[in-house]
Amino acid sequence: MPIAVLDAVHILSEFYDRYPEFGDKRKTASAVIKTLWRPMLFTSLTTTAGFGSLALAPIPPVQVFGIFVAIGVMLAWFFTIVFIPAYIALIPEKSLQNFGYRPSVGAEGQPHTRGVLAAMAKFTGTMPKLIVAATLVLLMISGYGISQIVINDNPVKWFEPKHRIRVADSILNDRFAGTYPAYISLESATKEAFKDPKTLRHIDNLQAHLESLPNVGKTSSITGVVKTVYRELLEGNPDYYRIPDSSRGVAQTLLTYEGSHRPDDLWHFITPDYQKAVVWIQLNSGDNREMNAVVDAAEAYLADNPLPGTVKADWFGLTYINVIWQDEMVAGMLSALLSSFAIVFILMSVLFRSISWGLLSMIPLTITISLIYGMIGIVGKPYDMPVAVLSSLSLGLAVDYAIHFLARSQELRKKHSNWAETLQTMFGEPARAIVRNLIVIGVGFSPLLLAPLVPYQTVGILISAILIIAGMATLLILPALQTLFQKHLFKKQL
Repeated sequence: MPIAVLDAVHILSEFYDRYPEFGDKRKTASAVIKTLWRPMLFTSLTTTAGFGSLALAPIPPVQVFGIFVAIGVMLAWFFTIVFIPAYIALIPEKSLQNFGYRPSVGAEGQPHTRGVLAAMAKFTGTMPKLIVAATLVLLMISGYGISQIVINDNPVKWFEPKHRIRVADSILNDRFAGTYPAYISLESATKEAFKDPKTLRHIDNLQAHLESLPNVGKTSSITGVVKTVYRELLEGNPDYYRIPDSSRGVAQTLLTYEGSHRPDDLWHFITPDYQKAVVWIQLNSGDNREMNAVVDAAEAYLADNPLPGTVKADWFGLTYINVIWQDEMVAGMLSALLSSFAIVFILMSVLFRSISWGLLSMIPLTITISLIYGMIGIVGKPYDMPVAVLSSLSLGLAVDYAIHFLARSQELRKKHSNWAETLQTMFGEPARAIVRNLIVIGVGFSPLLLAPLVPYQTVGILISAILIIAGMATLLILPALQTLFQKHLFKKQL
């Protein structure tokens, strides 16, 4: 939605500004398309290439996301340049009386920029070094924020704290051992390996170590069955709540359990050949970092206390799968974002026929991503799945503004004798179109802040942040850099 509407706002904004100049809807629409077709095509191609590169990610949902957005961007571009001019052509001319933006006129009879945009034009033209220095300071602060990012997710926390699901989750995990299961799978190549007292004691010690962790409420395995039955066989004496000293003793406890319970109950913890067993861990939090802490503690313990014989350990369970999913998402999205960044830079350099202009066009995107991630780290917002996916939206929004600004500045520089005059013109219609984009999309997504699910709220906040940062980077940093390096960037016009 935000990316697809960008070109439409640019066309309507340009038409609104230029209609008083022509007074004819067809001539105005023709002039608008002639002016905007190049930057609109550039933005659509680069955004399509950037999102299309997500198809190379190792995660199917990310591949689907990238492909569908890439297709959607090109469809949006096609319908924008076909439908909007056609719709304008059908509007009665009399309906457009007194329509359009009429700028104030200076003493020389030429229209000039006014208000905030005029101040920004003057600021970027006279204090470019200050803007660049402030940008570098912000980037350093962002670097600190990025270093503080905590990668974590928990689907239950996608609901607001007062939601019934969050409340129920909190109560259940306060009063019970834990509602988030994870499992350690133990497998041996030796037959009846898990009748060996030594092996069972090792598992029992591992369970005791895990239960000492603050985020583990309880563990269960075959050792609990063996110890409980052995105690009851010896008249309930608590001193015998332990693993028997011989394999025959272990076998007797298991046979007794089978005879006094449903036979299949035993196979919840062990296979009938006694070569595979499982340790069931109940966590009191679904946070992925809590699961990671349990995995790290278990692996550290097993490294210091190796499993006997040929027994090997592995992990499974939904809580553990969430950790693997998170790792794949973070690594996959980071790889996809870097590849998208590289592809967009190459494409921009080709389209502008200049590596310098290609680098310049990537600056708003770089600053937007850095500041977004920096803010996430500073405020303590976990880097979760919604954030990972939404960060890719900065590519489409930041690159769009940069391309429109740079492409228009190239065209307008040819019409003016110096950069100062070009800068004043740039903060006319081109800058107003960017500001209107910020307002339209920002207001359009503001209702998400009232949504019942936290990820929807995150969408609203992040898109607003992306818009503001990308827009300000385009309107302040790009013209400041163009002012500093105008001799190099506009050497063809000199």
